[in-house]
Amino acid sequence: MAHKGNELTIKADKTVSIADCLTQFKTPEKLSAEDVWRCPACKHFVEATKQIELYRVPPILIVSLNRFKHQNLAKVTDMVRCPEAGVLDLTDFIISKDEKCIYDLIGVVNHYEAVHGGHYKANVKNHE
Repeated sequence: MAHKGNELTIKADKTVSIADCLTQFKTPEKLSAEDVWRCPACKHFVEATKQIELYRVPPILIVSLNRFKHQNLAKVTDMVRCPEAGVLDLTDFIISKDEKCIYDLIGVVNHYEAVHGGHYKANVKNHE
């Protein structure tokens, strides 16, 4: 991390989009032997696959991205790209296709420094 005037700049390992994050969020995940699931039909503990999907979303959406790896408490330094026009279209990520699901991006909070300390910097859209 480096200070440049009043701005903090960070070195990113790679750049991903919010769409990339949402795609990974909804990707099926095979549960490990430590996370077995009890089948309601046969009552046995089995290794299973879980998947999180969005059916509906609220009028105001807050997205919180996990920025730390839980295995070794390392910080994820990938840069997350926001949509250029500040418009986030989640229509392709919603199971219910009743309506378009479009959000205006109005703010971003970034964490700088390490896992056990650091600074938060908020950037908010001025509606004037």
